[in-house]
Amino acid sequence: MAITNKRIVTGTAGAGNVGTGADVTWPTTGNPSLANSGIYYTGAEGAGYVNITTAANRGDFLPWDTTNPKPAWATGSSFVRTPAAATGQIFVAMNNADCVALNSVAPSGGDAAAIDFENGILFTVGFRWYTDPATFSYLAGSLSPAHNPGALSMHEFQINGGTSLYQLRTNPYNVGGFKPSVLFSNGVYSPGVSTILDGKGGFSSAQPNAHIEFNEWHLLQVHVRRSTTDVANDGRIRVYIDGQLVMETTGADVWSTDGSRHGMFLGLLSGYSAARTGMRLDYCAPIKVQIVPESDLPTAIIQDWS
Repeated sequence: MAITNKRIVTGTAGAGNVGTGADVTWPTTGNPSLANSGIYYTGAEGAGYVNITTAANRGDFLPWDTTNPKPAWATGSSFVRTPAAATGQIFVAMNNADCVALNSVAPSGGDAAAIDFENGILFTVGFRWYTDPATFSYLAGSLSPAHNPGALSMHEFQINGGTSLYQLRTNPYNVGGFKPSVLFSNGVYSPGVSTILDGKGGFSSAQPNAHIEFNEWHLLQVHVRRSTTDVANDGRIRVYIDGQLVMETTGADVWSTDGSRHGMFLGLLSGYSAARTGMRLDYCAPIKVQIVPESDLPTAIIQDWS
């Protein structure tokens, strides 16, 4: 088997980009669009899960500089900072037609799209939770950002009917006397139906597995391999942060005949239905959608030891 690149956006024209409209150089100012970023923001562009028609609501390009140093794994000359009031899906890496083309419609040995999904789809994106250090407050009674304001999803995978198979949550952790940070946890909307995403190291949504710092860049990679049949709970989901496996399941009901649902998986969320007070989600290239068989995962997962 081998890795197949379905869409690659590096932020630099001519630097290994893959897919229609992906071969662009990101500017260092202005608002992102399909034309200048190679990723999707509106229904008119063919995006199935996002429709941010007001340019300013998509965020702003900002340059890598001494204030915002570029991570070793990042590509392009800039990144995007989302508005403080951003909610819901903030971009989709592939348009709806391409997401449908990644559909599951046949068991093993069926059409090419089903075989691709059976091998596994890997989504890659760089992200950072940003908050102005001048506004940090560690004192009880005046915590900023607010501590654990609720279920704030960052990424998820949906199956038929809009059922959420899993949600990757990133919530502010801020307790008086401690430096504010961000915790990861998993939210599952369909527990008890072989859809529970087990955490490495024994954590749960009530006992998060790790914290990351505000204002530091991290690389998110999520690998989804579909079930072998529509009744087999043998799909698999793996979540990597900075090349480290932090969540996985080996018994998921990953079967979708609604290919447009992949649009939720192949993008980022900034909150589920409420704005994140005092924090913004930054994201950067590389943004990738790849068919990656499990045997090739060690090659595709990007290690970050910085």
